[in-house]
Amino acid sequence: MSALDKYWHFKTLIKYRAFIILCVCFLPLSANANHAIDNRIKIVTEILPPYQYVGKNEQLDGYAVDVVNTLIQRLNIKIKVEVYPWARAYNYALHKPNVLIFSMARTPLREDKFVWIGKLHHENYSFYSLASGRAVDKANLNEIKPYTIAVTRGTALEQFLSKKNFEYLEKTNNMKHAIKMLYKKRVDLIFGDDFIVKLLTKEMNYDFEQMKAVFKVPEINADLYIAMSKHSDTKLVERVRKAFNRMKNENIIADIKAKWQM
Repeated sequence: MSALDKYWHFKTLIKYRAFIILCVCFLPLSANANHAIDNRIKIVTEILPPYQYVGKNEQLDGYAVDVVNTLIQRLNIKIKVEVYPWARAYNYALHKPNVLIFSMARTPLREDKFVWIGKLHHENYSFYSLASGRAVDKANLNEIKPYTIAVTRGTALEQFLSKKNFEYLEKTNNMKHAIKMLYKKRVDLIFGDDFIVKLLTKEMNYDFEQMKAVFKVPEINADLYIAMSKHSDTKLVERVRKAFNRMKNENIIADIKAKWQM
């Protein structure tokens, strides 16, 4: 082999080896892209029927869980939804990056604190009392302030009442606890979404007919959303949002809503 032949043989060998190195470098990046997302994102929620609750075989179920599980499949990632009391889940999303949280009311107080991915449902809020309890028949919020009110800790409802300077709040871990306190006459009122209050009251085998909505608060009615923490990776947020929007445009969200009769 001549010197020239050896030179071109060497050049070809170098190019071939460089190609192999590039393949070795880039293939794992592609193969592990979803795994990298798995490690970066954390998904948190609370127990809030019918959106999310523990169903058969101790598995998390519900309308919002169905939506999020479909979203996870669309993202092609493997991750488990973690369940906490709402205040803890909320604080995770408030203070840590790359946290996805659901189902969260989108309110003016929260607007700039989170990145909003997509709407799940709309909620209407009212104060409820027992017909057999302390008489409550008031025309405005200020007239309700002297009453003791059970409200779930860390929720938009608690934030709303605190901002309005309500003093007599019994803060609970969940709405079921609030309903239980009302029926045991440990509080005068509970504050919650009409649909959820009725559903949980019946699920707990209490007579909903004994309860009455005494004051509606349309100013706080809100949409429930999937959201992400404020300082999340922008590319990650965009990927999640695009996947949700595709689900919406393909009527996947509407189909899941119909399935759960929402």
